Amino acid sequence: MNPELLRCIQRLFEHHARKIRNLAARGVVSLVRDGLKMQDCQLKLLAGEVIESAEHPQNYGFTSHPHPEAEAFVVFVNGAREHPVILAVDDRRFRVKGLAQGEVCIYTDEGDTITLKRGNRVEVKTRHAVVDASESCAVTTKAYSVECETWSVKAQTATLEAEIAAGITVQNGAASVTAPVITLAGALMLQPAPGAPTAGMSSSAPIAINAPEVSINE
Repeated sequence: MNPELLRCIQRLFEHHARKIRNLAARGVVSLVRDGLKMQDCQLKLLAGEVIESAEHPQNYGFTSHPHPEAEAFVVFVNGAREHPVILAVDDRRFRVKGLAQGEVCIYTDEGDTITLKRGNRVEVKTRHAVVDASESCAVTTKAYSVECETWSVKAQTATLEAEIAAGITVQNGAASVTAPVITLAGALMLQPAPGAPTAGMSSSAPIAINAPEVSINE
């Protein structure tokens, strides 16, 4: 083959080969700009190359702010190094491991997790949980249990209804407990604030009180 023709073919293929080599890379996140409409990251690639600005599109409805040194997988549109787009960011330091096949988990580096487990079970693990429902919050279930050291409910009107027609009602500062049978165990104190309406209890059967300390101040 003519040497000049061979060099032309090599130069042609080298141009395309270079574009193919430039299509994708991997590196680590060094800086995150999260105040933009599209999150932007500074990257350090494995070959020592620094990418000052790379768009990081995320799936609609999900967003995260990765830590420095998280791993990034980036592509370059048309092989142009001036147009990087991050496909994914992962962090092997904090990733939750050991999920069963089909399970899904949202997690943070502080150990908070929301896990959709097999058997239609959802587990939430955190230190502080806050639900802010400005209009209403409804829970429908067959069984509901709460285990805690301190439980506080503040409401203008609160009603608890059960099949035995038990009820707790707080309205306009007056508290009342009604049920066919009322049994009180533990320390009992009914003490309205000065000038507030009195608190009362009523029952269609005798009220049993089993408490080491009882204080009723009306």
